[in-house]
Amino acid sequence: MKKVLILFGCFLIAVGTCAAQTAGSEDTFKIGVKSIVIPAPAGFVNGYPGIPQIKAHVSAFEDPEGRTLAMYVVRPVAQKLLRGERVETLDFYAKIAVRKEMDNIEVTPEMFADLITRTERDFEQLIDADLPKAIASGRKSLEKFQGKPVDASLSRPINLGSIDKRPNVYSILTMSTIEQPEKHTAIFGVIAYITVKGRMLYLSIFKESTDDKDAEMLRDFSRRWADEILAANR
Repeated sequence: MKKVLILFGCFLIAVGTCAAQTAGSEDTFKIGVKSIVIPAPAGFVNGYPGIPQIKAHVSAFEDPEGRTLAMYVVRPVAQKLLRGERVETLDFYAKIAVRKEMDNIEVTPEMFADLITRTERDFEQLIDADLPKAIASGRKSLEKFQGKPVDASLSRPINLGSIDKRPNVYSILTMSTIEQPEKHTAIFGVIAYITVKGRMLYLSIFKESTDDKDAEMLRDFSRRWADEILAANR
């Protein structure tokens, strides 16, 4: 399971700014000897590594044991940034990463089932063990990137339970709050594992809560995207 630092880093990306350029609707990535196709979610643009500030954000929070493949922002935000308009927050975005040590490891159904078992059993303990250090490291990285102090923190993520559990997909819905002096922002997140062609993908999806139906919408969004990824690699 990826460290909480990645989770916190993705949350803190929401308090920064970025600039964008256009991107295709589908990308192919090499993971070991396997070529994996990742379709962009409907209405989203892949901003990594082609968008300089998104690339800088991802680099600032990258887990040394992981590698980001893509980070997606909604198309209207990309269009605004292309026009040179300032965007204060990314209120809906998604990221796909892999673990470097897994590049050449064939993930069997038994291995994936064991991962799900361990995640369900140990998720709360992993959060409690890693979150304080992750918060400190995440804030330090963001302050270095922005060149100024950052007065923001993250409440302990609440595990709202699994929302997609099948032989090659496992997703958890979470809720947390970015706490700043001027406001508190509730964020829903989906942390998902997907096996494709024997390789493991780690998906992180985050959306600012603005509607009572956001949790349901994010659940459906993540399931649909997982289906699209699986279909693109058959």
